[in-house]
Amino acid sequence: MRYTRYLALGDSMSIDLYPALDAGEIDVAVALERLPTVGGVAPIGAASLLYENAEERWPEYAGSDLVSLHPGIEHVTLASDGATIGEVFGEQLTQVEASDELTLVTLSVGGNDLLSAYGNRPRRDLLERIEQDVAEAYDFLVDTIRGRFARSTLILTTVYDPSDGTGQIPGVYDDVGPLPIDILDRFNDHIRALALGTPRVLLADAHAHFLGHGVTAPDASAGIGAGRSSSRTRAARVRFARSGWPRCRRSTTTDRVVIAHRGIIGKTIRHGDTRSG
Repeated sequence: MRYTRYLALGDSMSIDLYPALDAGEIDVAVALERLPTVGGVAPIGAASLLYENAEERWPEYAGSDLVSLHPGIEHVTLASDGATIGEVFGEQLTQVEASDELTLVTLSVGGNDLLSAYGNRPRRDLLERIEQDVAEAYDFLVDTIRGRFARSTLILTTVYDPSDGTGQIPGVYDDVGPLPIDILDRFNDHIRALALGTPRVLLADAHAHFLGHGVTAPDASAGIGAGRSSSRTRAARVRFARSGWPRCRRSTTTDRVVIAHRGIIGKTIRHGDTRSG
């Protein structure tokens, strides 16, 4: 089996802007305005590296990207900085036609929905209901993606925690006290369970991968709020691109498809009972 298209949906986890800022491979206008459309941005974000490796930086991954393993594959990144579940519905999915092509889809979304809820400082019971609503909207989005791309493999990405479990994010809602990280944990558990129980769906656990690279990292004083991130956090984005999505694994009762650390390996995907890890 060879994929003919790779579609990247979601938020800043999938884009080039922040890794390129950290690497200094970005035009001045983009660095000032934080708008990738006003100048050049190095293609070293998670989606770009999954599609095509930057071999001058990571020669050990030469030949293990999508362009090498699936010659002729098309790449469409619609992910955008700050995107919410609603924006993936209304602004990203509307830009691509439904298709029965063999499509690989990555989805990184949900964090901005929860962060917005935190900022309103709702009562605990209301916050729990909001998390349930976000989870239901996420489920509907996953169902919609799977319905629009009937022969797709979808990789779900958990939401990373820049507070490293402390509930404190410098520059983000400093006046509200520790954020209720258990709400984020519940949402991530929901994503994990959804990936585990849904055919043609894989899991990339960004939350687990990023722990220790947020406010507890040595350079955390750089700040990670208001559209900024510490260099350690941005570097972790790049490491996730090299080993997060590409490590997704899926097995069925009779065959196994592995998206290994050097790319997508495997020839068949069964539409039956699955496990993801």
